[in-house]
Amino acid sequence: TNVRRQNVVDIMQSIRNDLDVHCPECGGKVTLSLLENRVCVRCGKESMDREVCENGHHVCDACRKKAANRMIMGHCNESRSKDPIVILSEMMRDNNIRMHDLEHHIMVASALIAAYRNCGGEIDIDSALRDAQKRGSWFPGGICGLCGTCGAAASCGIFYSIVTGTTPHSSGSWSDTNMLVSKCLAKIASIDGPRCCKRNSFIAIQETTDYVKEKLGIVLETSSDVVCGYSDRNDECVKGRCPFYRG
Repeated sequence: TNVRRQNVVDIMQSIRNDLDVHCPECGGKVTLSLLENRVCVRCGKESMDREVCENGHHVCDACRKKAANRMIMGHCNESRSKDPIVILSEMMRDNNIRMHDLEHHIMVASALIAAYRNCGGEIDIDSALRDAQKRGSWFPGGICGLCGTCGAAASCGIFYSIVTGTTPHSSGSWSDTNMLVSKCLAKIASIDGPRCCKRNSFIAIQETTDYVKEKLGIVLETSSDVVCGYSDRNDECVKGRCPFYRG
């Protein structure tokens, strides 16, 4: 049991260690140093951590996540873009968002919700975004490899269930929601790993825009040529196997 537990710890630590991280406070490069008692520059709380930026700042995970969630809510409320990939890409540039991280599980659904509203879909966007944030936080990091369910695909299911009012007791839309997630997963799986939150998020949104047009009659604008600008930050980039890689 202890061996299995340590294996999981090692996996999760490796997921964290290979993040290309920039300081939410100043934008400087964050590195993993010695495990020490560090003080968060935002909340002042002390915790044992390895992360510190090149300018000496330490922002605890709780504060970074709070800032990321505020950014997602604010950006999606204010955006008037009809293209969910544009909305998502704008959020990805925020320093609170890491190369691979849990916030993608929230951002995908939120970007789709914002674009859906901007394309004429009837929705209470404040309530929908709060709901997407709550549901997206259910999925842990590394779930794509540890459970076989990518958080970006699940986030598309979150979006679809919210805009259609689907619950576990629904019929019709229950099937449609699960079918959408399965389509996203199939396309994501066809590329193979290692995982990439950027690649998987773009794929999932592309699959969803087609599905929303077919099932709901709402035409979300889609970028004709999505180009990833993160390959140089991702040591695990699959390069030519990625449909968004341009060298």
